[in-house]
Amino acid sequence: MDNADAMAFVATDHGVVIKASDVSERRAVSIDADTESPSSDDEMLTPPVYNYARAISWSRSAEDVFNAFRIASNNAKLHRPVMIGATWMNSNRRNFIEPGNRKGNASEVNAYCRLPRYTVRSPWATGMFFRMFVASLLPLALQWATTGSAVIVVYLTPTVGLGCRSLGYLIYGALATVVWAMLVMSSILSHYAFSYSDRPRSYFSSTTLGLVKLASNLLRWGGKLVAIVNAIWIIAAGMLQFTDIYDNCYCNSSVLGRGAQYAYDIVLFDGVNLDQTRAAWFGALALAGSTSLGFIFYMSLLTDLVPI
Repeated sequence: MDNADAMAFVATDHGVVIKASDVSERRAVSIDADTESPSSDDEMLTPPVYNYARAISWSRSAEDVFNAFRIASNNAKLHRPVMIGATWMNSNRRNFIEPGNRKGNASEVNAYCRLPRYTVRSPWATGMFFRMFVASLLPLALQWATTGSAVIVVYLTPTVGLGCRSLGYLIYGALATVVWAMLVMSSILSHYAFSYSDRPRSYFSSTTLGLVKLASNLLRWGGKLVAIVNAIWIIAAGMLQFTDIYDNCYCNSSVLGRGAQYAYDIVLFDGVNLDQTRAAWFGALALAGSTSLGFIFYMSLLTDLVPI
């Protein structure tokens, strides 16, 4: 947003184009904290952890900006100047628009970039759900690659099998995925309820929107509660690794995975083949490291930093 704000220009009532920062503190892209009825209470909170609540509305806003540039480009291709009643000035250079064709006051610029009146504006941005799928798939892959690596190391360490330690990591990964699903679904439902709240509706549709809003709030509150519990749990699970809590016959013999009938505890490692364990350790390290580096590399490709 900082790059977009630095490059923002506005048209004045006199037809002069100046930088937005010279007019006021309003910026091209910002969070409107004065909204009386946001789709979700989390939408007004600025920490990055609450970006999930703004993802859909931001996608809609990004498409609005895209449509403004698209309409302006189409008008330029049709040789329509911004100023009403003006004549298009041709240029001798290819793919170049004379500055005079772009001059106009604020209302003329607004009309020049506006969508036609008959256009039906969807509350959902084009391709938004596919982008949400990709944006969710990558963090989930990163989370389960790292959490799964920890599970593999503990699971394949003698006694091999599901035990207290590996179950603790599985619980953390599962709860983290549940939190993701709850918050994403909450943002979708809240945006749906907000988008259709100002339309004429019957008693049935009003009840439906009320239930959708209630479900959104319950998912939002429940997701944050589970996230807090999960954060406390993974810290506690890490601390338990360095205490004697897990150092007992039940946990060391992997009773959870092997069952009481086939569980056993290894007291001495003399003669025990640890090749599988070493391979699991190196494999888990490679899995977590490669996935983390791949995630960082992919995110660097998506980061478009324009020099200010």
